[in-house]
Amino acid sequence: MDPKHPMLAEDDSPSIWNEREEVRVVLPDSDFDRLVDALEKPAKPLPRLLELARKKAR
Repeated sequence: MDPKHPMLAEDDSPSIWNEREEVRVVLPDSDFDRLVDALEKPAKPLPRLLELARKKAR
C-alpha cells in the first residue's frame, strides 16, 4: 500500500477516485451483467419525439 495514498486500490478492481478520496463500487456479477446489457441496448426515442417526427414527416 502506498503510504501517501492509503486508500488507493491495491488490485485492478474498478474505482473512481480523486486526490482526497476513493470510492469503490462493487456489484454482484448478475447486477454488473444487467448494467452492461442496459448500456449496450440502443437508446429508445421518447414516444413524444416519435409522434412529432411522424407529424413532421407528413
